[in-house]
Amino acid sequence: MQNPPTRGFLPPCFLVLALFLSSAAPPPATAEEAGLVRVQAVAGPDGNTARASDGDPSAWTFSPQGEFGSRRPGGELWGIPPEVVAQRLEGGGGRDGGGLFAPWEGYPGAPALRTSVAGLDRGDYHVFLLWQDHAQQTWPVAARLVRAEGAPTATEIVEQTHPDRPLALKRRYLGTVRDAEGFEVEIDGAAAPRSRYVGVAYAPAAGDYPLPPGPDPAVYPYGYPYGDYPLGGASHPRQSGNYFARPPRFGSGQTKRIGQYALRQVLVGRPDAAIEYAAGLLAEFPGRYDDELHYLLALGHAQTDDPEKAAPHLAAALAAGLPPDRFLAGPRHLFDPVRNLPAFARIAEEHRHRPVHGPMLGAVDDTGARIWVRTAGPATVRVTARPEDAPDGEGVVSGEAKSDSESDYTAVVALEGLRSATAYRYSLEIGYGPAIEEESQRFRTTPPRGGAARFSVAFGGGAGYVAEHERMWDTIRERGPDALLLLGDNVYIDDPESPEMNRYCYYQRQSRPEFRRLVASTPVYAIWDDHDFACDDSWGGPDPELPYWKPMVWDIFRQNWVNPAYGDGERPGVWFDFSIGDVHFLMLDGRTYREDAGRFGGKGVENPSMLGEAQLAWLLETLASSKATFKVLVSPVPWSDGAKPGGSGVDTWRGYSAERERIFSFLEERNIGGVLLLAADRHRSDAWVIERSGGPDLHEFMSSRLTNEHTHLVMEGSLFGYNEKPSFGLVHFDTASDPPKLRYEIVNIEGETIHSLDLSLDQMR
Repeated sequence: MQNPPTRGFLPPCFLVLALFLSSAAPPPATAEEAGLVRVQAVAGPDGNTARASDGDPSAWTFSPQGEFGSRRPGGELWGIPPEVVAQRLEGGGGRDGGGLFAPWEGYPGAPALRTSVAGLDRGDYHVFLLWQDHAQQTWPVAARLVRAEGAPTATEIVEQTHPDRPLALKRRYLGTVRDAEGFEVEIDGAAAPRSRYVGVAYAPAAGDYPLPPGPDPAVYPYGYPYGDYPLGGASHPRQSGNYFARPPRFGSGQTKRIGQYALRQVLVGRPDAAIEYAAGLLAEFPGRYDDELHYLLALGHAQTDDPEKAAPHLAAALAAGLPPDRFLAGPRHLFDPVRNLPAFARIAEEHRHRPVHGPMLGAVDDTGARIWVRTAGPATVRVTARPEDAPDGEGVVSGEAKSDSESDYTAVVALEGLRSATAYRYSLEIGYGPAIEEESQRFRTTPPRGGAARFSVAFGGGAGYVAEHERMWDTIRERGPDALLLLGDNVYIDDPESPEMNRYCYYQRQSRPEFRRLVASTPVYAIWDDHDFACDDSWGGPDPELPYWKPMVWDIFRQNWVNPAYGDGERPGVWFDFSIGDVHFLMLDGRTYREDAGRFGGKGVENPSMLGEAQLAWLLETLASSKATFKVLVSPVPWSDGAKPGGSGVDTWRGYSAERERIFSFLEERNIGGVLLLAADRHRSDAWVIERSGGPDLHEFMSSRLTNEHTHLVMEGSLFGYNEKPSFGLVHFDTASDPPKLRYEIVNIEGETIHSLDLSLDQMR
């Protein structure tokens, strides 16, 4: 089917309107059959006037995927059939009104725009203003319904404004025209920054209209984009327009979104759509993703009127290799309708005394360790650790903790009184079940704090769930690092308003046997980045309680990791520090209290902070008191200016250069040497050097393509880089040598060392 010849850039608000057409049944073959009205956007004297006029609707073909032709004044536009809109409004589907969309770029000082709609069947119409706000800030749109056409003496314009909401996609109900054949809207864009796309939508009126209808729940779930809540200086989630407006496909970085898209359909009451989507992929790509697709089919059928249809898909998922604990993890309430199925009950019974997820090690130091487990139900978890080289009964340490629904059935068991630099094996007991001892259940405590040490640390980010790349966790395990640092984009959620979506993404990863083998024997230390915290290039603002979802996603993050600490313990945050021997790691949170640096075209905050006042004070104080040979500053985003190109670079420390300079100058003023920078975010691995005139140059090692299929280009200016296959960074520390030294390696998923770099302490002070 041919697309309109003037097809161009489609802002996200166009995609919302497109969904009307994609859901119409059966889809029309032409614009004429669809009832679309072609209009002409005519440039007026001010260059910003658009007027509607009748046209020949059969001249263009129509794509049911909603591919609209659009141009600025002088181009052609298409309207949505009012009948389709009316069906959606009457059916309670909560879709946006249809009508004329007039793309127009506002900017400070822009003249008024008058947009007219004519040629309608005489009747009553609700009129809306829609616009896309790329800066994710409230644009004080001044608009009014100024004229109705067709019956001037009988026309009544019902003024009924609806307040603006601080959202990426915005809509305002302007009023209702009575007994009219058209109308005119005047829009004042004088206060508008650039890059705003404006539309006028209309729908047949049926009585009073006190509030606009809700948005399409498949695109904007959980009230988005009409959630009335304060942002507190944070960016608003934009995930729907970015990732979920259209069904994702395999490849092109979208494989990790497949399960999320199907889950969203289930969460908003469209299990049949989830079933159709998953079944279609299963038929088109047999053997590619069978385990997950059958899981999604079971999930979808569990939410229909005939949940027993989930049974064959449950069995097929297990036969394809899906870990059975995926069904127990859930989201649990979605599988409630099938818990009595024999196959499901059998899985539940088998896991009654076994971990659903974990064990996962964390916070291992010279005298203690913590072990995280998720259970099938509320249970007491007991861990017993024994030194590998001690006679039976000597040096045995144990601890216990309870899991419950409040913690998403997770428990963290603390072991205390361990010996330093000692290898231990440990066993688990869940409830009154037998002791569980797996080969992977072992760890080694660190050398005494402050003492010389030789060890290695693996690090990276960019770990979207791609089944064929999950073997990366085995590759890391084979290198035997003493710790694993996960620097953000650990699971790619991009939906902070949905606790179910957050948990689903963690469950996918935690169920993988490769990941479980690694974390059962390697301590994990995790921070988050944009895709875990909120959405792409997001910022959380300075308020610890706002937006409302900030504490919620923090709670879920803490439920799924086992860090030594989370911020200052009182307010949401994921920063903390830990030591291995005389190497001090300072893990930074670059999202929770980040301020707007103007990433999406807005004015931004003057001298914005990435860390927030409390975290910055903690960082400087901790650095000043550290006696470690090496101090490692671990950031979720790059420190170097050249790591991320163009306007998107303000998402890195380049956009927070004043705060970065304050940190670097502090190091020089206090003569703090031996500082190494680690970072993630870019889908590759590389090395950088930041030249300094007032102190030693700073070296940055970056890696963020652990499992992602999507890559970023290697940038000029780096010492070296690699993006051909998934990879991780590996840093070997040797503070027992004279002088102390370290070695950085880039290791790909095949276990091959691609690049390496050696540094001594003398080069870093």
